[in-house]
Amino acid sequence: MKTLWVLLPHGLENTDGLVSISVIDRAEVAYLIELTAAFKRPSVVACGGFAVGGMKESDAFVHALPQGKFRIYFETKSRNTVEQARRVLAIAKRNDYEKVVLICWDKHIRRAAWTFRQIFAGSRVEVKSTSVPAPYSKLNRQKRLRDPFHWHVWNFLGWVATIKELYLSSNKGGL
Repeated sequence: MKTLWVLLPHGLENTDGLVSISVIDRAEVAYLIELTAAFKRPSVVACGGFAVGGMKESDAFVHALPQGKFRIYFETKSRNTVEQARRVLAIAKRNDYEKVVLICWDKHIRRAAWTFRQIFAGSRVEVKSTSVPAPYSKLNRQKRLRDPFHWHVWNFLGWVATIKELYLSSNKGGL
């Protein structure tokens, strides 16, 4: 089954003028490399249109991947998960992929998988998902424990924004 791996970004860090993917996203990349070790040249979509210091999230992901080991598709225009799902579906259809596997953090994976399944409904492309496990997610858990209110609010607002976007697009004939 022709599989497309999808990295969903957590964000960029700007430390002393040097822009890179966050520590959390570096763990996503490490986990992707581990998951795809058995594949000859796995196909990856680097998602993310937000830019910090002139670098987009998708570009930062690519800099973290070993050169020449992956077939990389760029999705550089999305501003949210709904837009990412639509653009990834277009890439999957255009290149005859039968399955996409989402890779992101545990706080985001349920909403991301649900969103992708809504957008992919009726297509012949299967959606699977995996969250980054321990030990990779240790830092993420530590951040949540320091500021649990922030994480719960972020999660809730993400669901509200996703449902609103899907509702608005369905009223425009989108879904």
